[in-house]
Amino acid sequence: MFGPPRKGNQDDKAHPPIHPVKNADKVNFEEDNEWKIYEILARHFLATLSKNATGDQTDVEVKIADEIFYCKGLILKEKNWLEVFPHEKWNSAKIPAFTAG
Repeated sequence: MFGPPRKGNQDDKAHPPIHPVKNADKVNFEEDNEWKIYEILARHFLATLSKNATGDQTDVEVKIADEIFYCKGLILKEKNWLEVFPHEKWNSAKIPAFTAG
């Protein structure tokens, strides 16, 4: 499930990427907010090592008379990094099969 880290598309050279330096558990923190911050950082880091999520998107544009109607559907096939970082969502929206005409 994990591989080499991704190369980000921006680097401001301010500091190296923020990442956890050791394994921790909720009991290692005095404040609940400290644990929440650690967990977000750790999950974000692990997500950068995870495979891409995959899905199929369908975009439909239909013109009836002078009106244009749009419809978009997404079927999530593999969650991958989305399982590690649940703060990001891909909303699946199934639409029926369309054929021209």
